[in-house]
Amino acid sequence: MENSDSTAATTSDDICCEVFPITSSPSSGPPTHIAFFHRGRVVEGNRGRISGNAGVGECFLDSWEKHLLRHHHAASGSAVDRDGCKSWPPSETVCSFDERVGLVISGVKDWVKMASKVGCWSIPIGNVSGFSFKLGSLGMNALDNSFHPKNLTVADPTISWSTMHPRCIFQLVDLKKSEHIDTEVKISEGESFKVLSYNILSDVYVTEQKYICCPPWALTWEYRWHNLLHEIMKYDADILSSRVDVVYNFGCQVQSDHFEKFFKPELSKCGYSAIYKNKTDALFTGNGYVIDGCATFFRSAQWVEVRTYELEYGGGASSLIDALESRQGPEARIRLSKNNVAVAVILDMVGNSSVGEASQHRVCVANTHIHSSKQLSDVKLYQVAYLISELEKIVGSTTPLLICGDMNSEPKSGPYSLLVNGKVDHTCLKEETDPLGIYQHLKLQHSLGLASAYSALLKPGHGREDQNILFFSQRRMMDQKTGEPLFTNWSRNFKGTLDYIFYTGKHLKVEGLLELPRFESIGTSNISTAISGAALPSPCWSSDHIALMASFKFTNSQ
Repeated sequence: MENSDSTAATTSDDICCEVFPITSSPSSGPPTHIAFFHRGRVVEGNRGRISGNAGVGECFLDSWEKHLLRHHHAASGSAVDRDGCKSWPPSETVCSFDERVGLVISGVKDWVKMASKVGCWSIPIGNVSGFSFKLGSLGMNALDNSFHPKNLTVADPTISWSTMHPRCIFQLVDLKKSEHIDTEVKISEGESFKVLSYNILSDVYVTEQKYICCPPWALTWEYRWHNLLHEIMKYDADILSSRVDVVYNFGCQVQSDHFEKFFKPELSKCGYSAIYKNKTDALFTGNGYVIDGCATFFRSAQWVEVRTYELEYGGGASSLIDALESRQGPEARIRLSKNNVAVAVILDMVGNSSVGEASQHRVCVANTHIHSSKQLSDVKLYQVAYLISELEKIVGSTTPLLICGDMNSEPKSGPYSLLVNGKVDHTCLKEETDPLGIYQHLKLQHSLGLASAYSALLKPGHGREDQNILFFSQRRMMDQKTGEPLFTNWSRNFKGTLDYIFYTGKHLKVEGLLELPRFESIGTSNISTAISGAALPSPCWSSDHIALMASFKFTNSQ
């Protein structure tokens, strides 16, 4: 478009919906002027300093709020004088964005101003599907310091937000005590609590090449973190554990900057306190070094932090490396010194009247992310063995224990066997997986009495099919041979279970479980006939792992 004559008069009646903001490009930094298209002319300025005529820009900027208010009145059906605006749309075609920034007009070709000042964000809300945004930057003429629009881009039409398939908590009910099954856990105050474990997929590992089944826009961190936060909050857990970036009395894996900027402040608004442990090494990307880790969140109104323990598997391997033959030392140091970590926190339930180490409503929650390489089975077994050894020292025989994590180990593997059986089935240990002979130096037994929360789904006596359709539909999502879900991780190259919530059976009882997502929500009918393109993450689910959650009740055996 041609630049306007700087002496042209501009009035409030002359300002219409043919207006859109021009923002700076990321490389040019924040602009010092504001530019708007107006009926084929450009009005530029910074409130009073406009390319030779202060009155034009000042009049425009001062008039816009009044003009915008008239559109709001029109949308609400208020009687207003529309004669002054020649492009006034019918009121039924006007739908509101955020009231602070502007309007979206359906059915007309005019561009609508969406930001009232330079540098602010405009986040579309409401029914804006199908609308496009026009973005651009201002170029400055070095001779007269005038600004002109350049690099104009019209975005694709706005897409609808993906509908998340609801997942409810269902209760495990003993038929001897009840003929009825609820789909929402009723928590007895002071006795029961919910724990969520979630590997939320750190942004540093997300590339379009790796996750080709997911639309690129659904892989952006700006989309995923809103989707993940919305999902997490719907579960309403008491403790979150996450790998990569965040955890509630839930565990998750979380990138450190995303933990500090997004999850920690947002979850703190909802009453959660946070504990975070970085991995020991950062990963270099094109934009600098990035580090992820494990985070645990807990409701501060329900729990009090007693003590926190940070475990580093690489540092803990020094004694094992020393025990190996000297010629193996250098190779073992490289092989075992991975940057994986764990964090364990002892929590007391608020109002706990007991004192000392045997507090009645005390629990230790451990959150970890075990090394992922398929070629390093010995490293995975070492890390799990080290974790258990350290947790035995922390909890003793009296404190209830929960272990949440992405173990990167399938059911019936060596690490899984050690966790749930208290020892390793030697059929899991193959000589080729132990090139340095470290197995003989590991403590491969314990007496913690751990069980997997979701294995409770296959225990007999919880219901009859005619009484609990949901319960039995969930049983069909379980692997009858392993006793675990058919999948917790679903990618292009792998479908299976890697994530777990383990608990000490003598101290805790599983009361309810979060429904496992159905195959249809991933775009297929079953795990064996998965169609091409069915994988996680997706617009609906923003991680390649699924969230696991269980409701626990303290038993009297403490």
